[in-house]
Amino acid sequence: WLFVIKMKIYRKILFFLLIILLSSCSDNVIQDFESNELIIVSSKEDSLYSSPTIYDFFKMKNRYLPIEEDYYNITWIRPEDFNRYIKAPSIVFINLKNPKDDLGDKLYNRIFQNRENNSKVNFIENFYADNQTIIGIESADVIELNNVLFNYRDVLIAQVDLNINQLILDRSYELPLNQEISSKIKNKYGIEVFIKSSKEDT
Repeated sequence: WLFVIKMKIYRKILFFLLIILLSSCSDNVIQDFESNELIIVSSKEDSLYSSPTIYDFFKMKNRYLPIEEDYYNITWIRPEDFNRYIKAPSIVFINLKNPKDDLGDKLYNRIFQNRENNSKVNFIENFYADNQTIIGIESADVIELNNVLFNYRDVLIAQVDLNINQLILDRSYELPLNQEISSKIKNKYGIEVFIKSSKEDT
């Protein structure tokens, strides 16, 4: 009889541990952000100098689209607002040594504390959430920033695009299959395809 009571207690403990584990796992999931959303973190001082350069750099991707539209949905935030966007899928930190600013420099140094000396571009994967890319771009001033973006252009764009594409795939796999349309295609054309339902259908 005592053994049965102990087993019930153990089951309750295991149940609560499981709930805690699941809730902590769900905290790592990216939520409430568009797949192509790109968060730029920069101090007010750095933004005044770097924003035209950064916008021009990421808007170059628009040229590959059939019509002129933004490939990336860019949101520019200050370091003090970072906690609200901490689980965004793609985050880019811009840090200019000139002009000097305490808050932006401190946040950048904290996030990229393990970077190599004199490194201009740094990547961190899955830091605050699964399938998250954090990129740090550091330069002496806006002139050097232009050179860094030019030298690392392919790597930077490829990393952001890889993250966006993976997020789109992950979210599409979460949608259930549309069995009705799949069956109609199979009956009419004799081929088997897998068609996902849209969010409106679920």
